[in-house]
Amino acid sequence: MSSTDSSVPPGGAASAARIRTRALTVVAAVLAAIIVWVIEVPVAGIDLVVHPVGAPTQQVGFASVLAISLTASLLGWALLALLERVRAPDARRMWTFTAVVVFVLSLFGPLTGAATPLVGAALIVLHVVVAGEPKVEA
Repeated sequence: MSSTDSSVPPGGAASAARIRTRALTVVAAVLAAIIVWVIEVPVAGIDLVVHPVGAPTQQVGFASVLAISLTASLLGWALLALLERVRAPDARRMWTFTAVVVFVLSLFGPLTGAATPLVGAALIVLHVVVAGEPKVEA
C-alpha cells in the first residue's frame, strides 16, 4: 500500500483513534455512574428519592442513571464534534466552558429536589462522576 492511498481519508487513523477514545470515555462515564449508584443504593441503602418542582415524587433508579449519564455524555461528545467540525477557533475552550456551565446548572436538581441532605449529597456525587470524565486526547 502506498502512502498516497486514497481509500484512507486524511487524518483517518487519527480520527479513528479520536472516536475510539471518546467512545471509551462515554462508556467510562456511564460505568462510573452505575458503579456509584450500586454503591449508594443497594450497598449503602440510600433511597434516592427526589421531589421535582411541579411533579410527583420520583425514585432515581438504575434505568434513570444509565439513560441520563449516557445521554449527557453523548450530547457532550456531539457538541465537541460540532464545534470541531465548524472549525471554531477555540472549540475545546468553548466546549469546556459549556460543560462547566451545564454541570453547575445540573446541581440545582439535587440541591433543590432531594428528599434529604443525604440524598442530595448522593445525587451530587453522581453528577460529579459523570461530569468528571477523564481527560483523554486522541
